[in-house]
Amino acid sequence: GPDWKDADSSIGFADVSQVRFISNNHVLLSQHPTGGPYSSYIVDLRQPTTRFRFTGYQLETVRVTDAGKWAALAGDGTLNVGQLDPSGKEGTITANAVPIAGEIRNLIWRKDGRFLLLERTGPLIEVRHAKDWSLVSSIPGGLGPDERSVSPAGRDSCLGYQPGASECVFTVSTSGEITA
Repeated sequence: GPDWKDADSSIGFADVSQVRFISNNHVLLSQHPTGGPYSSYIVDLRQPTTRFRFTGYQLETVRVTDAGKWAALAGDGTLNVGQLDPSGKEGTITANAVPIAGEIRNLIWRKDGRFLLLERTGPLIEVRHAKDWSLVSSIPGGLGPDERSVSPAGRDSCLGYQPGASECVFTVSTSGEITA
């Protein structure tokens, strides 16, 4: 594979028109030609020939940690998680449904995948422990800057907003407590 220390080395994706980083190691590649067909997939830049297709998921909700742990909302709004395995020839996606009821409006991993922050109707942000999906803490507010987008601020914090206030930064402690 390409060597990150070599400035002249590059990875080419001739069949795509849009590239968006979704972690330090993963990109969402898209091709949206006039009249279709649209195609989108995720690539781990350390194994750039393996493509992961998230068919049946709301692509704008796919969140991936640097280590390839992912979370996304399915078409019906249910939360699913899994682990990307770039060692296979074709990128297989093994999903596990998370038993959390109610609408989830947005999500983001923090602490490198130890905690998943969920934006709920309210607005309210819940911190869930990835080990058993238990509720660790919550705070009034929403993830942002706008619906379906998230802006990490390091591995422990992210941007968002609170009712009656403008933008703020939410930080998750090592025990999972969230503060604004």
